[in-house]
Amino acid sequence: MSQSRVFIVGAGTGRVENLTVKAKRLIETADIIFYDRLINQNILMLAQSTCKKVYVGKEPAGHFTPQDQIIQYLKEASQEYQTIVRLKSGDPYVFGRGGEEAMALAQEGISFEVVPGVTSSIGGLSYAGIPMTYREVALDFHVFTARSKEGDAEHDWGAISRLKGTLVFLMGVKNLPKITQALIDNGKNPATPVAVVEWASRSQQKLVVGTLETIYQKSLAATIKPPSLIVVGDVVKFNESLNYFMNKPLFGRHFAIPQSQAQLLLPLLEDLGAEVILFSSPTKVKAELSLPLSDEEMDVCLLDGSALTAFINWMNKHQTDWRHLKLKKLTVVGEHTQSALESIGIHPDQYYKNFDVLSHQSMNPDQIYIGSQESFKQLIRMNQVFEKAEFYSSSSEVFEKLENESSLEALDGIIYSNTKAVRSIEQYFKDEKLKRQLQQTTAYCLGEQAYRELNRLGFHSIIQTQEPHYQSLQALLIQIFNK
Repeated sequence: MSQSRVFIVGAGTGRVENLTVKAKRLIETADIIFYDRLINQNILMLAQSTCKKVYVGKEPAGHFTPQDQIIQYLKEASQEYQTIVRLKSGDPYVFGRGGEEAMALAQEGISFEVVPGVTSSIGGLSYAGIPMTYREVALDFHVFTARSKEGDAEHDWGAISRLKGTLVFLMGVKNLPKITQALIDNGKNPATPVAVVEWASRSQQKLVVGTLETIYQKSLAATIKPPSLIVVGDVVKFNESLNYFMNKPLFGRHFAIPQSQAQLLLPLLEDLGAEVILFSSPTKVKAELSLPLSDEEMDVCLLDGSALTAFINWMNKHQTDWRHLKLKKLTVVGEHTQSALESIGIHPDQYYKNFDVLSHQSMNPDQIYIGSQESFKQLIRMNQVFEKAEFYSSSSEVFEKLENESSLEALDGIIYSNTKAVRSIEQYFKDEKLKRQLQQTTAYCLGEQAYRELNRLGFHSIIQTQEPHYQSLQALLIQIFNK
């Protein structure tokens, strides 16, 4: 067994795609994760199902995990777990106390590594259309914290006011009037441009622009709250031309998607400016087939991809192959199942595009049906005569604990890419209030079967894409939300 290691990982500005490749890999393989308040819940859902997640955040005027306690947690975890991830927003070494945690681990002789992240003081400004530097406008930049270990940070305001470059203050929205007044009192021009960016890079991002003289009142009017960045300098003027993010077609919109579709669908929606919430997808548990061994020919119908895998495993177990198999007829359902079968050089005798077509056929009492329990249940819902069919399960679904229920309460829509996604959201129906809320949230679905399942579950507003693919979904959302 290799030595355990603590990884102090920067999660960047908050969007999943802003993670470094190494950060993503460590999150996906971690045994335990200690995470802060500002971490995007989608990032946590990248972790394996066995990973333990421990919240050690510091809420403004609320829950507070002392730094000494966090360090103690890390020390204890190093005795029990192999890969420990301490996940921090931004960069661990930019006012994130990452240095303190690394030093404590070093003093104990605990193996550790620091993984840099995109700091909000630079990356966050990009999402507001504000370049940190710009030739002939700002040749340098300076980043300050408004908080210290003792409380409010005390700075040499005279020296700061003489700086010509861009000034960025983190964790300073509460002290905004003090900061602006201190700069003015020490000689900074009251007309100097200032911007305040709340939740930079996220779909709830707010941007308020003013001057040292006006920004406080403007921020009050806009109800700006933490987490926010304060930017002082002439580079603020560029935001009108460079603020691409807040002009994206789905900026400010919130959509939920199944976790299983995150790899393709999440970046597509984030590229359009949307905030994406992942809801848990089931884990498939494979079943070992126990088909009867007989001298009679078999008439087999494979309902899905898991059926094909299980059938091949069954042949391997019994040391046989397609050439020697007593197969009267082989039927497959679904394009993916057919493609997988033909990829190994086998062509089915009969092919049904989907369960719709199969359900309109007469049930063959001599046919063996193989597939996931969910596929078979769906077939029976379409035609109850199939309850009498001889069925062998190739897999079942297990749902993990749901950790993001509160994130599903205020959405512009939920996207159902297939019937599996519908089954996933159904797991949230145990809470009657949340069930009603989900049923009233606009459902966007790809395909007739998902539409039928949503209708069966009592969803009020269901919109089906013209074509069952993501390009059609993208065009539909842009059309609806940019009228």
